[in-house]
Amino acid sequence: MMRQNRKSGRSAPGITHIILGAVLAMGALSAQARADGQFRLVEVFNTDLDRTRPADWTQNGNTIDIRFQRRYDSDRCIGNYHVRFVFDRDFHAFRDGEQFRIGIRKISGSPPCGHKWTRAIVADAGNFPLPKHPRVPSAYSYNGNIKALQGSALPLWEGNPTETAVLLQARLKKSAPYTKLTLAAGENALHFIYRYEASASAPPSAPPVTGREDGINRPGGDFRNFDQAVADPAICEAACAADNRCRAWTWVRPGLQGPNSRCWLKHTVPPAQQSNCCVSGIR
Repeated sequence: MMRQNRKSGRSAPGITHIILGAVLAMGALSAQARADGQFRLVEVFNTDLDRTRPADWTQNGNTIDIRFQRRYDSDRCIGNYHVRFVFDRDFHAFRDGEQFRIGIRKISGSPPCGHKWTRAIVADAGNFPLPKHPRVPSAYSYNGNIKALQGSALPLWEGNPTETAVLLQARLKKSAPYTKLTLAAGENALHFIYRYEASASAPPSAPPVTGREDGINRPGGDFRNFDQAVADPAICEAACAADNRCRAWTWVRPGLQGPNSRCWLKHTVPPAQQSNCCVSGIR
């Protein structure tokens, strides 16, 4: 029926920062906050709890790669990991009320010496405290303005699915000028700091990187396929966005090619065929 699969900056130990956009003027959030306001990224902090083996991380478009080591018991038990986070749209700004997805994929790495419990997670504004640092906005508070709606952590030890996705929403719930979103892998984390802008003319953020086609199968042109324990086409969509070879993808519903859903990645864009079996997309 079908057959059917991306990449580096280096951070200094401790806390580093990278300005990803113009730093916006400080000030209290206007009480006249408009529904068409937006959350705009102003800074990213890279933190590691270990302080001795900080993460390497890189950005390629809407893809974030985090590489790190974790020590278990002794220097003879050190795990090396590579985790990929893929936003389904431009992460520099979100409209008030906008929902978005972040795919999480284990590229490599498993705990050595029989250890477990290392995970990769997407943490919303109410979790994962920020460190004390002069560049952490003093006006930041736990506010729930970015909230995880669906999805869970991705265990990085053997015997677990290698991909998952988290659905989030950026929505003004508390009048606080700053909020955050955290990508965490092991004991390493990137904290994305957003500032709310109340503006009647705030431009919409970029559309998703792929167009999703419900009820469409695109057979042929496959170069990679994998089983999905979590039945969510966004995982397949994110996998295509994370691979430079991928031109299109097809996600097959559970029970048709085994008990779980299956993702097919394609190096061409095969003709579309209507079928209730699948959801497809073109990159």
